[in-house]
Amino acid sequence: TSAALFNKVFKKSYGMTPTEFRKQADSRDKNPVDEADQKQLEKKIEQKLIEIEMSEGEEKQENQGETTEGVFSAGESVEFQNYWGDTINFGHASNLLDSSVREHLMILQRALEFKYVRIWSIFSEEFHIKPGQEQYDFNQIDSVLDFVLDLGMNPFIELGMKPNTIHYEIGETLRKITENRFSIEEWEHLIQSFMRHLSTRYGQTALDNWRMELWFDEDLRKDPQEWEKYFEQFDVTYRAVKSCNEKIALGGYGIRMDSGGEQRIQFLTRWSKRECRPDFISIMYYAYERGELGEDRYARRTTDNDAFIHTLRKEKERLQLAGMSDLPVYICEWNLTPSVRNAVNDTTFKGAYIMKNIIDLYGEVQAMGYGAGSDRMYTSYDTQDMLFGGTGLITKEGILKPAAFALDFLNRLFSWYIGKDKNYLITTDRHNNYAIVCHNQQVLNYNYYLTPETAVEKESVWKYFENRKNLKLHILLKDMKEGTYRIKVYRISDRHGSVLDIWGEMGYDNELSRNDVKYFRRVCEPNLSIRKVETVQGNLIINEELRPNEIAMIRVRYIG
Repeated sequence: TSAALFNKVFKKSYGMTPTEFRKQADSRDKNPVDEADQKQLEKKIEQKLIEIEMSEGEEKQENQGETTEGVFSAGESVEFQNYWGDTINFGHASNLLDSSVREHLMILQRALEFKYVRIWSIFSEEFHIKPGQEQYDFNQIDSVLDFVLDLGMNPFIELGMKPNTIHYEIGETLRKITENRFSIEEWEHLIQSFMRHLSTRYGQTALDNWRMELWFDEDLRKDPQEWEKYFEQFDVTYRAVKSCNEKIALGGYGIRMDSGGEQRIQFLTRWSKRECRPDFISIMYYAYERGELGEDRYARRTTDNDAFIHTLRKEKERLQLAGMSDLPVYICEWNLTPSVRNAVNDTTFKGAYIMKNIIDLYGEVQAMGYGAGSDRMYTSYDTQDMLFGGTGLITKEGILKPAAFALDFLNRLFSWYIGKDKNYLITTDRHNNYAIVCHNQQVLNYNYYLTPETAVEKESVWKYFENRKNLKLHILLKDMKEGTYRIKVYRISDRHGSVLDIWGEMGYDNELSRNDVKYFRRVCEPNLSIRKVETVQGNLIINEELRPNEIAMIRVRYIG
C-alpha cells in the first residue's frame, strides 16, 4: 500500500533493500555466468526435478496408473507362427566383409535365431562387379554367402543397387557410395551369370529356401516410363531366378508405405497384369509421413502412435484394388526411425515400441525384418560414445539393447495363440504351459517431435513422453487344469537390464576397460522373479505391474 511498506516486506523476504538488490543485479550483468557453468547449473536443476518427480512419483503412479483387464479361455487356441523374427537387416552386403560386423551377426543369431539375413547391393564395385564386364568374379560375394550359410541362416538378397547411406535426421544424410547403373542387356547377362554360379556352387537343394527381391527406386515413382523399365528388369530377373530354381521366392517393390497412394495403385495394377508376378510384395516402414505442398515435398515424424498398423492396412487396400491381395506381404525393413544418431534408439522405450507394433500386426503380415542388426554398421567420426543413438539391436561393444530383448521375449512365445490386447499377447504349448509378452509403451510428446533427432538428450529421455504411468495387468485365464502353477517374470526396465540407464549410473563414462564392458554384458540381462499361484475353480489370475516403457515375459508352468 506504500513504498515504505513495500521496502519493509522486500527486506524481510530477501534480506536486503530493493536498492541493494538492484546493485547486486547490476554486478551480475557486468560479470555474466560462464556458459559452461550455466549448462552445468541447468543439468543440476534438471536432475533435481527428476529426483523430486521420482520421490513423489511412486505414490502418484499408484493412484494415477492405468489398468488393463482381460478374460481368456486357456482351452481355446489356434496355431501361431513367428512372423517378427523372420529377418534381420544388415544393410549393404559389404558390411559382412568386416570381421567385427560378422561377430555381431553371430551374437545376434545365437541370441535371437533369425531365419534370414537381408543384404543389398551385392553387384557393386566393393564386390568387383561393374557394368560392361564379359565375365564376373563372384568370390567376394561367395565369402558373404558362405558366412551366412555357416551360421545356419538363409540369404535374403536385395538384388537392386540401393545406395549405402547413413541417416542423421530429415534432410541430413551421408551417402557412402554411388550405385552402379546397368542397361537391361547388361543386367540380363549379370543376373543369368550369377544364378548359374549359385547353382553350381551351392546346389539346387541349398537354394530352395533363399529369398530374393528387386527394389524399385521410389524417387522414380511418378514416372510411368520408369515403371515400365522396372517391370522389364523384374521380368528378366524373374526368368533367370526361376530357371535356376523354381522354389526361390522372388519379391519386389520395396517401397515405403507413407506416400503416393493413387500412383501406387496404378503402378501395382499394371504390374498385376503382367506375366511375371512377384511371389511376395515387400514394403518398408518408418514412422514418418511424407507429402507435397505445391511443388515442395516434405517429410516429418508421424505423431500417430498407431501409424504402423494404420499405414499397413491402407497399403493392403491398395493391393486389393490393384488385384494383388493374393500375395503374401513381407515387411522387409522397419523401424521407428532411420536416424542412426537418435538417443531414443538406446532406450527401454524402443523395446516397448517394437513389442507394441509386433503385437498390433498379428495376423496382418507373413514376415517382418527389423531395420538394423548392429550399431557397428553406422560408426563414423562422431561415434566416440559407447551409445550414440544407432538403430542396431546391439551396441558397438556387443551389448544387447532393450530392442533386442523385446525380440528375445517374443521368441519365447509358444506355438498356439490364445488371445491378445493392445498391451499383451498370450500363447500356450497345449500342455498346461503358457507364455505372455507385455509392454507399457509410453506415447512420445511434442517435445520429442520439436527436437531434432540428433539433439535428443540421453540424460533426459523422460521429458519426451506424454505420461510416465505404471500399467497394471489383470489377466484371468479360465478353463485351466486345477493345481499349482509356477510363474516366472522376466523384465527389462529403466531399473533392470537397460544399457543406457546402467551407463547413466556410471556418469556416461567412455573410458571403459575390457572388464567394464564385460560387466555391462553381465548386468544388461532381464530381472527374474518367481512365485507360485493356485487355481480357483479352474481360474488362474495373473496380476503384474509394469513401469513406464517396461517390457516383460511371463511364463506360467503347471507343477501339480
